[in-house]
Formats: sequence, structure tokens, C-alpha cells
Amino acid sequence: MWTLLWSFLAGLMFVWATFKQYCPFEVEGRLKTYTQKLVSLFYPYIEVTFHEFTSEGLKKKSKAFATIQRYLTTNSTTQAQRLKADMVRDSKSLVLSMDDYEEIADEFKGIKVWWASFYGDEEKRFYKLKFHRRDREIVFGSYLNHVMDEGKAIEEISENNVEQCELRKLLMDTSNKSIIVIEDIDCSLDLTGQRKEEEEKDEEGDGKDPVNKKKKEDQEKSNESSKVTLSGLSNLIDGLWSTCGGERIIVFTTNYVEKLDPALIRRGRMDKHIELSYCCLEAFKVLARNYLDLESHDLFETIGKLLDETKISPADVAENLMPKLDDEDGADACLANLIKAIEKAKVKAKEEEKEKERAKADEEKKAKAEKE
Repeated sequence: MWTLLWSFLAGLMFVWATFKQYCPFEVEGRLKTYTQKLVSLFYPYIEVTFHEFTSEGLKKKSKAFATIQRYLTTNSTTQAQRLKADMVRDSKSLVLSMDDYEEIADEFKGIKVWWASFYGDEEKRFYKLKFHRRDREIVFGSYLNHVMDEGKAIEEISENNVEQCELRKLLMDTSNKSIIVIEDIDCSLDLTGQRKEEEEKDEEGDGKDPVNKKKKEDQEKSNESSKVTLSGLSNLIDGLWSTCGGERIIVFTTNYVEKLDPALIRRGRMDKHIELSYCCLEAFKVLARNYLDLESHDLFETIGKLLDETKISPADVAENLMPKLDDEDGADACLANLIKAIEKAKVKAKEEEKEKERAKADEEKKAKAEKE
């Protein structure tokens, strides 16, 4: 019996190999189509494949694949029998994820779906989503959006604490012809002009003063959240990492340009320095025309004089020019509110200037006392 079975299988394989070699491609395609329709009558499940790399080439990683990978990490540790363990840099514990050829289940709004990880030809990995055909509308309508939203939320949490190795990964995942914006670089990254030599010079003075020593320790703890160095960011702009892509515009914003390291903002590295000035009379007239539809007003002269004496941003001016629905006076009330806001800003600026002068005088007195 077994001899007949093996002979039948060998003959079947020979016929199949001969058929594939000499059968026209069109006929083979039609047979696959009809076979798939026949199987669908008995197999009620739909499968969706998410490949690791896009059709553009192996160097372009799919954003959908990375987002799904982050989403599945939460369920992998509780359901999967085979896991992959990776040690993330500066992490105290292992990060576990689903291994290849492993399957886990997920539930959403009363339906059940299955995710499986596969490793195909040419070193291409992909995820396969399987669900019942009756759940097609829910999966395509809301479940996939839920997976994308959850995965992106995990990505945003992890990117708030960007490390040196992650910066390069984020750059490589960014597509060409894109704009990269790093806001408030003086706050988000430790790239100020404070050099190690200056810190060493101040060690003796800080050691004598416990208050300054405490401030320095708190500052060092806060800086631990940012592991991106000046050299790493320089490689991102015009160094080795800048060759990872092309046609990118990188924009840095800061309110305190004097705090940044001169090596970062030197000419040649930063192609364009754009200083956004405070609001002047001409800018105010543009805002008044856009918000209040005014070309001229009796209060324009008063506002112009105040703007010459006070530093106020165009955003603060625009905020006071927005008319309220329950305001009967309209433009007159908005201009009056703006005058009050500028006067308050003027008084506040004077108080801050006095406070700076007082602090400077106290520091000079303290320095004289230490010398004596």
C-alpha cells in the first residue's frame, strides 16, 4: 500500500513539474483564479498582507509595517509562544516582540482577527492579517484605523526621548522631498554653548555654594532625557547622515539663539538665518486689514507709537484683533483691547528690566564680597 502511495505521489509531482514547464502563463493564471474561487467557497477567511518594504525598493521601509509592529508588541508578550528579545540602548530590560511564523489573536468591537509574522524570499518579512469575511466592513472601516492610531501613539511617546541611535533611524525612515522641523531646539535638546571647560572652572565655586550645587544637579538630571549630541545633529545636517536621503529641508526654531552652540548655527551649516521680528506698524496694518477689514483708524497713530516702544509678537497682536460675537462695538473695542494689552506688556517689560538690573547688582555685590 505504501509503495503504491509513494509511486502515485512521485508520478503526481512529475506531472505537475511538466505542466508548469510547458503550460502557457495565461492558462496557469486562469487555473489559479478558478482554484482561488473554489477554495473561497469552503474557506471563509480573508487575508491581508503588509510587507516590510514598499514597492519602491528594499531601501524604503513601509510605515504601515513599522506601525503594526509597534502595535503588536503589546499582545505578543501575553499570547505568542515564540518571542524575539532585543536589548534597546540604555534600557534596563529586554524588549520582546513576536517571532517569525508566529500567530496571535486580537479582538476589536466583538470581532476576532489573527496576526501572523512571516519571513519570505529575498529577506522580506511581512505580517498577514486574517479575519472572517462577515467582518470585512468593521476591519476595513475602523479596525485598521485603530491599529494605525495606536501604533503612531506609541511612536510619539518613544520619540519624545530621542537617543543618538534613534535619530539616525528616524532620518532614514523619513521620505525624500520632506520638511523636518525641530521646534525650540534650545529646550528639547542639550545643544547650548556651555562647554565642559566652563563647567570645570565653576566646580570649585559650586562646591562652596550648596544652592548652586543643587541647581547644577537638577540641571544634569533634566539633561539626561536628551541623549542627542552636537556631533550627531551636525551629521544630520551636513555630515555622514545627510547622505541617507535627498531634497530635504531641515528647519530649527528657537527663542534664544544666543544660547545655542556657535558650531551649530555657523554660516555654511545653516544656509539661511531668518529672524522673526516683533510687530511693527506696517505689520499691524496688515493684521487690521485681515481681521477687522480696516485700512485706517484714528487709533492707528497711538498704536504705532506704542509698538515703537514695546516688544510684542504679531501673534499677541492678532489675538486682540479677533472680534467677539457678543461685542457690539466691533473694531473700536478690538483696538482698545489691543492698546491695553500693549500697555500691559510695556509695564511688564520695564519690571523685568528692573529685576534684571537688581539681580545683576546683587551678583556684583556677591562677587566683591567673595574677593574680600
